[in-house]
Amino acid sequence: MGSLARVLGATAAALLLTAPAGAADPTDQLQKLLRARARAAYAGRQLIVTRDTGPVRTLVVRVERDPVGWTRLVYRPVGARGRFVVFQRGTTQFTYDPRRGLARRSTLPRWEAFPLEDHLAWLQENYRIRASPGRTLGRPTLRLELIPRFTDRPRARFEIDLETGVFLRSERFTPDGHLGDLTAFLTFEPRPPGWRRNLSVPRGARLIVDPVPHVVREEELAARLGVRPVTFPPPPGFHHVVDLLVPGREVMVQRVYSDGLSVLVVHQRRGSIPRPAAGSRMVQRAGGPVWVQRAGTRTVVHWSRGGWLLTATGDLAPEALLRIAEATGVDPGPRLVDHLLAWLRSLGLPI
Repeated sequence: MGSLARVLGATAAALLLTAPAGAADPTDQLQKLLRARARAAYAGRQLIVTRDTGPVRTLVVRVERDPVGWTRLVYRPVGARGRFVVFQRGTTQFTYDPRRGLARRSTLPRWEAFPLEDHLAWLQENYRIRASPGRTLGRPTLRLELIPRFTDRPRARFEIDLETGVFLRSERFTPDGHLGDLTAFLTFEPRPPGWRRNLSVPRGARLIVDPVPHVVREEELAARLGVRPVTFPPPPGFHHVVDLLVPGREVMVQRVYSDGLSVLVVHQRRGSIPRPAAGSRMVQRAGGPVWVQRAGTRTVVHWSRGGWLLTATGDLAPEALLRIAEATGVDPGPRLVDHLLAWLRSLGLPI
């Protein structure tokens, strides 16, 4: 239900290009499938298996989707206690922790709203597409396999319900061939739109509101920030999607790219001391250190350049993201004085 789900409309589009001779017009099929998926209401249970930096994590999710009202997702870890609940309506999302009575409100990006023609062209440019009829949970499906033309990209397989356009099964494989993420419906039942119209976040929950990202044009970034952000070339086949400014104590720039299936996000914020996540390993590149972490099908790299801290995240091979860091330039490791200045700034002193 994350960024993968938000770019799969393009995947469904690509499938229709492979329709056999004599099939209905691909454009008509595409429009029907996308319209059905946008208005699909349903309930079911999903199995989600992910491999992050540690052991395999397995979740069972109760899914209740209503395009008219609310969508509710109840996540329960297999082999552990506890649960958390996600409520969605439009681009508004609440993540609720019943044990702590805490809810976090965030705004979902509209990456799926980009021109379909662009997504389709990017997908054809970067992936070979195999399609065949299938069946899942007794329902007819379109079985789709995406094979990357670049060896540093993931491979994916999907089962798409013909009636609703819902992805009943999704599998993502790392560039080196290992299964990274699996999402599969265990049960699936279409419902009438409007069946969850009155759903709401539990009363009394303590609410945390995340800052709302602002879409900006590239030429506005320097004026809005007072300084020009670092520029970099995306990997071959990736196209620029959107630039976002995320307000907060430290304004952050998010630059988003896509190859039709995979999404690459590069974050930038002012600073000179990298903030690698726990479990990252340091790799020495030309100019200085880069920190690398694998999380399922995703790779995360951290480095600094010209007074900016950069983090690139994408489901590509580590070497692909390391090349991005080298293309921007990598500063040497922070000096003692850099740590001292950062500490003084944290005290609110004008430095």
